[in-house]
Amino acid sequence: MDTNTNAAPPAAALSPARLLIHSVDLDGVRERHFDSPLQRLRALRVHGPWHDKRALLCLQIDDLHGQRVHSVEGAGPLMVLPLPAGTYHISVHFGDVRRRYTLTLEPGASFDLYPRLAPDR
Repeated sequence: MDTNTNAAPPAAALSPARLLIHSVDLDGVRERHFDSPLQRLRALRVHGPWHDKRALLCLQIDDLHGQRVHSVEGAGPLMVLPLPAGTYHISVHFGDVRRRYTLTLEPGASFDLYPRLAPDR
């Protein structure tokens, strides 16, 4: 019986998770369906909240221990972040609108986050 204690973990355990953060319009509604990703990105660039220079979309990602993993000011319409599997707190700020999300990323998986940037009514 061969018991190899130095066996490598499965490939999925080594591969990072991918967090995709999609910005939505100010009404909190996703953009309409476009034929290609390029058309969608162009529409977001023209009509998205970052088009207004007065308000920047700020993003902060912390792990469960409160350590900052990623931070950006002036985030664009789509951000793709490779992160180690785990649970994260994500804070999104746009002008006076602040949203906080907690999510768990599985190894090798992708997660799409659509933050709601519309002000509360």
